[in-house]
Amino acid sequence: MSTLPIRIYGDAILRKKAKPVTQIDGELQQLIAQMTETMRTADSPPGVGLAAPQVGRLVRVVIAREDADEDTPVHCLINPRVVEQEGEQTDSESCLSLPTLCGVVGRYLRVLVEGIGPDEKELSLELEVLLARVLQHEIDHLNGVLFIDRAQPDSLNWLIPDEDEEDGYRLKPTALEQVGQVFERLRQKRQ
Repeated sequence: MSTLPIRIYGDAILRKKAKPVTQIDGELQQLIAQMTETMRTADSPPGVGLAAPQVGRLVRVVIAREDADEDTPVHCLINPRVVEQEGEQTDSESCLSLPTLCGVVGRYLRVLVEGIGPDEKELSLELEVLLARVLQHEIDHLNGVLFIDRAQPDSLNWLIPDEDEEDGYRLKPTALEQVGQVFERLRQKRQ
């Protein structure tokens, strides 16, 4: 299965609102399979979620998993919506469309998400902690919202590889203005 190029910060499609899916057909099934492969093979950071706009498709489709382990099941939701939420959590987030950047974001601790599965059956998922965070992050993408829009401004950091550090990287503080400049240069290199 082939992968799809991930759009990075500054690409206009990331700021657009995705359209609801009206038909689940072979083309949509192929998109879901390609998104899954793209997420599984991403490594900066390891992918735990992906929304269709991140691969250039303005449709309301997201995929998510609890961790980046290859055997972790992948959840797919078409036309997802959060119908209940409670509690609060604050943690660091990153994004495949903003590689090597992280920031602290507040999210709901528990959410009830409804949507349609690839098999055209109605789904209702009660999620907590990490998977709740991932689904909220991906649903934001469907509405043109990025994690940096919700991040505490002074919490943005670049993840710099450093084998001397326990996690394999160190944090380098940055500001939103610098983030835009870095990704604009990266986008120009890719074109």
